[in-house]
Amino acid sequence: MNAVREPWHSLETQQVFEKTKSTETGLTSAVAQNRLLESGPNEIAQGKKFSAVKLFADQFRGMLVTALIIAGALSFIIQDYLEGIAIYAILLINAALGFVQEYKAEKSLEALKKMTALKATVIRGGRPAEVDCREIVPGDVVLLHTGDKVPADLRLVEAVNLKIDEAILTGESKAVSKTTFAVAVGSPVAERHCIAFANTTVTYGRGKGIVVGTGMKTEFGKIANYLKEIKEEETPLKKKLEKLGQYMVKVVTGIIVLLFVIGVVEGTDAHEMFKTAISLGVAAIPEGLPAVITITLALGVFQMAKKNALTKKMHAVEALGATTIICSDKTGTLTRNEMVVEKIFAGAKMFDVTGNGYEPAGDFLLDGRKISAGDYTELSMLLKIGAECNDADLLGGSGNFSISGDPTEGCLVVAARKAGVERKEKRVDEIPFESERKMMTTFHEANGKIFSYSKGAVEKMVELSDRIMLDGKISVFLPGAKKEVLEKAEEMAMDSYRVLGFAFKEKPLKEDAERGMVFAGFVCMNDPVRKGVSDAIQVATQAGIKIKIITGDNALTACAVAKKIGLEPSAITGAELDALPVDGQKRAIVEKNVFARVSPEHKLKIVSVLKERGEEIVAVTGDGVNDAPALKKADIGIAMGIKGTDVSKEAADLILKDDDFATIVTAIREGRRIYNNIKSFVKYLLAANTGEVLIVGLPIILNFFILIVSAVGHGARIDIPLPLLPLQLLWLNIVTDSLPALALGSEESRQEEMQKKPRNPKEGILDNTKSFILIAGIVSTIVVSAAFFYGLSHDMAVSPDLDLNSKQGLDFASKARTMAFTALVVFELLFVFSCRRENRGVFDESPLTNPFLVKMVLASFALQALAIYLPPMLGLNVFNTVPLGATDWAVIFALSSTSFFIPYIDNYAKKIFNRKSAISTLG
Repeated sequence: MNAVREPWHSLETQQVFEKTKSTETGLTSAVAQNRLLESGPNEIAQGKKFSAVKLFADQFRGMLVTALIIAGALSFIIQDYLEGIAIYAILLINAALGFVQEYKAEKSLEALKKMTALKATVIRGGRPAEVDCREIVPGDVVLLHTGDKVPADLRLVEAVNLKIDEAILTGESKAVSKTTFAVAVGSPVAERHCIAFANTTVTYGRGKGIVVGTGMKTEFGKIANYLKEIKEEETPLKKKLEKLGQYMVKVVTGIIVLLFVIGVVEGTDAHEMFKTAISLGVAAIPEGLPAVITITLALGVFQMAKKNALTKKMHAVEALGATTIICSDKTGTLTRNEMVVEKIFAGAKMFDVTGNGYEPAGDFLLDGRKISAGDYTELSMLLKIGAECNDADLLGGSGNFSISGDPTEGCLVVAARKAGVERKEKRVDEIPFESERKMMTTFHEANGKIFSYSKGAVEKMVELSDRIMLDGKISVFLPGAKKEVLEKAEEMAMDSYRVLGFAFKEKPLKEDAERGMVFAGFVCMNDPVRKGVSDAIQVATQAGIKIKIITGDNALTACAVAKKIGLEPSAITGAELDALPVDGQKRAIVEKNVFARVSPEHKLKIVSVLKERGEEIVAVTGDGVNDAPALKKADIGIAMGIKGTDVSKEAADLILKDDDFATIVTAIREGRRIYNNIKSFVKYLLAANTGEVLIVGLPIILNFFILIVSAVGHGARIDIPLPLLPLQLLWLNIVTDSLPALALGSEESRQEEMQKKPRNPKEGILDNTKSFILIAGIVSTIVVSAAFFYGLSHDMAVSPDLDLNSKQGLDFASKARTMAFTALVVFELLFVFSCRRENRGVFDESPLTNPFLVKMVLASFALQALAIYLPPMLGLNVFNTVPLGATDWAVIFALSSTSFFIPYIDNYAKKIFNRKSAISTLG
């Protein structure tokens, strides 16, 4: 039965019975059992099982980590065990941190399964029977009542005042009235009023339907299929780090090959030269970089959690900061998904009603002035009708209220409670709501009298009323007054309000209760915009982020919401989008900012087209099942934590604990901060390692040229000694570099970060910083060389015959290497203050504005002092250092302070280069 997708909504009921081979008396148990074997259980297919082992293994993916794994292995090959152990220890710590943060697995399909109803009432063999929902099959006849969750996709054959809440599937904020009438083949899901969709909820009335889709063949199942088909994509940061890793592997490979060749040509033992080249190549990799990135992201996750944004995947934190477009759902995201009465027209006066959602607290205003509802007879009467002619109930208390029943009726109960009006009169009879009549009437006994209270479409209430309440009296409802009321109601409807009229009659007969009534007025209901959304939209717009509203609701309502939040709407519906050619669709998706009456397929298409352009980082918000495919496809999926479905939460990367759109903007600011900080410490660590490579590699290259010159000139050969030892380099990379780098990751957000346009998604993590890194490396080489030769003069005075490149020299505790070692540490500790902001240095911003960085620099300095003074005192001189005097420290700090000028040298160099480029272009 499920093999072929029929347009069930376009078929008449008899055709549906024929195609499903069923009857109004339902299936027999035997037939149902056979069909269960044929079509399978009514459930969502199980996705891939979560594997903790795989998640941990995934932490070792990526070129940067691979480079470190290889570096560690090479360290063991050349018997540099300490370096190898240190590298692998860092990798394990990094993996553990990442694993802990990302332990929540992708469980979208399991969440879909959880949402399925457990039991349903079907007709089997002509009799009602309760069965497990997983045993429902195509052709079953299902009975629906208020409060039921629809167990499968049903083609309705009976609908008595039936209303179903489909917000979970379509985004429609109001419960949908259902009928049995067929609709056009191409009707969107939201307009298939003869279909009851699986996992939607009956809020009013009763119905009966034939099962036409079960399990994966329901609209719900289609969404599950989309989720299965959508592949996970790397975040922008992961892509950038992958490119950085590739770049570093090329550089390190080049260094190793170059130094090995030079050493062999010089005549150095090939085995020894291989070890030296490997050592220097490994030193070129900033071992602490992956761990610093992971810790920074983890701290970002923690900070965002404190600001009501739960991050499921660490890299999503940074990706959010790169967002260029937010595709937002309307219902439940921009609006509260709680119908409220905002205005009441009674006695020819328009009253405003304040309050917050379903909480029964608020004021009534007339012309902006607070009034007592009890002082206005017409207003009090209308509120009483709304409370009595009503089947909904207000539940909860202490700020946590909810509605049982139809949301439209529920908001009438809330409005009445705000005025102190509660349901008191005994209901004795009723005429239920019918879509053909567009109204509902209840009969009540009060003070020995019978009253009828009616509510429905305003035009119907006006048509059936011949009197009206004005100034506390009942007057004739003249044609002119009727026209004014209808015009006012139409005006409010055009402003996206749902308008509902009220009337009453004293001592009515049931057969004529809905004629000759007294018109009481009408209410204007709305799903209000969330507090703070307009301000958040303004901040996002200033930050260069485009906002698009994507909703299953109608275009009129969507455009009205867009205006309320500060957008100038340019709308298109899903049907209009489908009617366009492919190029026209792509153009519309880019140009329009309101998409109404869209299906999950449309949402997915919109996100896909925006991403395919390669110019956008797309964030998608949503709370319903219908949003899940788009949430998963987006660069950043953002789900609502309070009213969001399990499906949307599992498909998302970020969950808003407060369901507040404004939290997204806060999270974007945090994401931008984190990316800027990552860029700062990557710049710092690479600049530091560039300097280290130049400092150690330059003597080897210079010795090669000295060899050539001496060979040609037949002169004496002078070897330049190595300024640093391998263990000193390891200490620099792991201890003294990593602490300041970590502190760079704690830089606070600046106000101007949300006044800039989003960065170009194609921008690399090293863009605009390569010259800075190179200049820093050159300056540090000059500084360390000067300190080294300053110390070397002392060593030569003490031991004139000392050869620092010999085995004896390498083991010698020299002042030259102590000066070089310490100068490089101090240089990098001062240099870190020049890496806090792009194109800015210590003369633009005080170092004290980041106290944590100051503390880490002091801690690193203390560790360096211990490395110099403590081992010799204990007889364990592992770093081959000697104590330094006050003059030595003065020389080191004087030389190292040149690091403060690097940003300014870089800026000047860029200006010269840009000027020359401009001149050459003009030429």
